[in-house]
Amino acid sequence: MLSRLLAFALLLTPLSWGQEEPAPVPGRNRVISADQRILVFGEDTAAITAVLSLATELREELYYVIRDPEARNAESYFELQNDLVLTLFGQPGDQAPPRRYVLQPRRVEGSQRFRIELNIHLARGLNRGELREKLIECFLMDRALGPQVRDEQPVRVAPWLIIGLLERLAWRNDEADRSLYKSLFERGLMMEIEQLVMLDDPDQLDAAERTTFRVSSGAILMAMLNQKDGARTFLSYLEKAATHEGDRFLLFRNTFFTTGLTEEGLAKWWALQLANLTQDFVTETLSVLATDQALGEVLQGTLEEEDGSERIYRLVAYHDILALPEEKRRLLLSPMLERINLLAFRCFPSYREMLVGYARVVKQLAEGDEKEVGEILAFLEEKRLALRAVGERTRDYLDWYQINSASELTGEFSDYQRLKRELESEEPSQMGPVERYLQAVQNLYD
Repeated sequence: MLSRLLAFALLLTPLSWGQEEPAPVPGRNRVISADQRILVFGEDTAAITAVLSLATELREELYYVIRDPEARNAESYFELQNDLVLTLFGQPGDQAPPRRYVLQPRRVEGSQRFRIELNIHLARGLNRGELREKLIECFLMDRALGPQVRDEQPVRVAPWLIIGLLERLAWRNDEADRSLYKSLFERGLMMEIEQLVMLDDPDQLDAAERTTFRVSSGAILMAMLNQKDGARTFLSYLEKAATHEGDRFLLFRNTFFTTGLTEEGLAKWWALQLANLTQDFVTETLSVLATDQALGEVLQGTLEEEDGSERIYRLVAYHDILALPEEKRRLLLSPMLERINLLAFRCFPSYREMLVGYARVVKQLAEGDEKEVGEILAFLEEKRLALRAVGERTRDYLDWYQINSASELTGEFSDYQRLKRELESEEPSQMGPVERYLQAVQNLYD
């Protein structure tokens, strides 16, 4: 299916394009999807083809998540009713503009259709996660841009819809951290539905709050889709949500629930949905050694160098991190802080206080403050080594106990010992001329 949608991906000659074709830009190539709904402009053919491929892949994923079961679409991809124009600007390494992604819908002159324009600056290259998020926003916006929309009418896709759909796709691809859902649910940390629906700017949240927002968005969206006629109701909601000028939460309630549902009833429904969503999870706390291994992975990050290669930065070498420009330093440390907070939900309990210390260090470095950082890291490393030693001794003791308390002998250890003796007793292999010469020299000194 992907190859069919990309059938025209490398055709850079003029093609018919909706009601009004964008004016060609000298020096820029373009690629277009097979259904002629997505057009990508840019100087680098490889980059624009990669963007079109990602958009096509995402349309296929969405089709299996929110398709209308009664739709007569013969193709297995998410249909668009308007045209989407993506334009790539700049080069990797350029100074990044204040906004690297600029999204703007425009009505096609002389028609009731729209053209959704997304400008992408390549100062930091193509980030797959960010691009998927923006493409989801474009696809959801497309659903709301019908003939009834006025030219001056504001259009905005709610963040919970974008993040929730990305989480749903992660579940479908078996990439979601499902244990995190149960962990947040059991601790009562899920966001309230009204708070979730009304949130406008998740970027203002701290790392832990963003994690809660992401998980809560995924949970509520999956709960909506799991209802009877969920996909059809959800698509109907998308047609109104982005352009709705009234109470957004009231629209949400009236779309998905029967009239007259009380606040208490909604809260009970939400708790039941979360319980159903998490009841099959296996959520074992990580062992000491598993936590230590995960912590080692968390306390490092990568940044792309000017030559396109990736460099690994480790928190223990914090002077290298402080030497980075502020923008790059934050780009490195923000995901690291989020990973530390995520690990805190599943780590061995003795590590939680230590993770608080590492989080403090990361926040300090993000602000360019190195006061006492060296001392704190040295103290945390000492505590970590002590915990690791305890974990290793515990593992060794459990292995010893299992061996000594076994009800029967498997013979595997005896087989191992016999093989070891056989290998030691084998005749040495025939020496060649070099080996014989070296042996002769050695004999002179023996």
